[in-house]
Amino acid sequence: MRRKRRRYQPPRGPRPATDWEKMKAGKLAERYQVPVTEVLKVIRGEIGLDEVLREQEARQKADELVKDGLHPQLAGQVARGKLDLEAAKVRSQLLEIQGRSFRYSRLNNYGQGDEIALYLFGYGLVTGRVVDNAPYDMDLVTGHDNKAVMVKKHDIKMFFPVDLADRVIEQVKKDDAIARLELGATVDLADRYRPVPEEALAWLTMPLPVKFVMRDGDMVSGRVKRASVFEIDVELQPGLHTTVMTHALLKQQTPSFVMND
Repeated sequence: MRRKRRRYQPPRGPRPATDWEKMKAGKLAERYQVPVTEVLKVIRGEIGLDEVLREQEARQKADELVKDGLHPQLAGQVARGKLDLEAAKVRSQLLEIQGRSFRYSRLNNYGQGDEIALYLFGYGLVTGRVVDNAPYDMDLVTGHDNKAVMVKKHDIKMFFPVDLADRVIEQVKKDDAIARLELGATVDLADRYRPVPEEALAWLTMPLPVKFVMRDGDMVSGRVKRASVFEIDVELQPGLHTTVMTHALLKQQTPSFVMND
């Protein structure tokens, strides 16, 4: 005899509170000034009262930090001890100036069908249409045959709009001494340059161009319009911009202001 299969039952939400739970939760909520819904979890043993009180204190501290001018995206991290206050103040300034997080990646936001120009280690300029954009590589259609080629993201030195490609490449200079080192792309994190928020804030607030030197000796200079740990948007000339990948920069040659531009 075949066993009768049970019909799928979707997960149910929390069971309704009993009269005793409502009474107990109401008293505790009034006593500790915390939401009844959180106290109800304490009564049911789902969470500890200490944890609820710590979270309540953190929320109150975060509200105070926001009133003092800290960006809401960062206030909670500071209140919970996950971010130093002074570091948060710098990142807060960056958010106000850029409107973007210090970890935002423009490259990762390219979607299927978008056109893009890439400047690569070992290959130079490649233009194409995005087929797939994964965390560590990007598939592009670069010709009329609709065949996709895969580009490793650690090979990308810069990216920019296709219609600006020739003008951007004209702005690339070469440091011959560094070029003779014959360095290329690296997957070793220890070899990669990563800016810190203090550097980014200085680039954005100083009215001077910044010179960026890449691992193979290629150089570009311009005013920084956005900076993150992964990318730096650089205005090479009015109306001409590129995005430099920080992993492509020479760690031993940190970006510097150009004083005589």
